Amino acid sequence: MSFSAPNYTQTPNELFALQADMKEAELRVTLAIVRATFGWNAGGQLAHLTLDMLMADTGLSKQGVMNGVNAGKARGTLVILKQGKEIYYGLSVSPDGAAAAGAKSQLGRLTSFSFRKGRPARLLTSE
Repeated sequence: MSFSAPNYTQTPNELFALQADMKEAELRVTLAIVRATFGWNAGGQLAHLTLDMLMADTGLSKQGVMNGVNAGKARGTLVILKQGKEIYYGLSVSPDGAAAAGAKSQLGRLTSFSFRKGRPARLLTSE
């Protein structure tokens, strides 16, 4: 199998440096969130994802996804925001951790975005 070009998702370089320290579940979940938030020209906004979506994208069990999310949250690389029953995921991209604190300000406007064929996800915009 080969990769097609120029169909890429921007990925923070620090992720490649951290991967040796990450367990498989954390790495898989982080990569799925990178794709949902930075892929398809999404601009790095928080994405509404379900456990089922993350399970399908990572090949992990429900417990595996939860372990990966919790590990990323504990490391400070993932931002998880709950609004009612909905959960939004993103990467902490600021060097001082201000992304997590500032992410709540993004909870203003929702826009539709086709996350995957037949599976819509909603992204939060910062407008």
